[in-house]
Amino acid sequence: MTTKTTKTKYSGVTKLESGLFQIQVSLGTDPVTGKRNRLKTTTDDAGKQFESAAEANRYITIVMLNISKLVLMQPLK
Repeated sequence: MTTKTTKTKYSGVTKLESGLFQIQVSLGTDPVTGKRNRLKTTTDDAGKQFESAAEANRYITIVMLNISKLVLMQPLK
């Protein structure tokens, strides 16, 4: 079963056939398995669905900022 999606002007944000906005973001690769980690969702951390593409894009920005902070806090080897 394939769901029809429509691109938006924001990278990583698509509009589903149902009218919901979905984000898909690459979070890098797992160093142990080598598999890609990604976030693919239609809701924010509070469980609220994205009402617009701009809102979904803001959430992507927040997630990427938090990931960057985690990477910077890791000790050097």
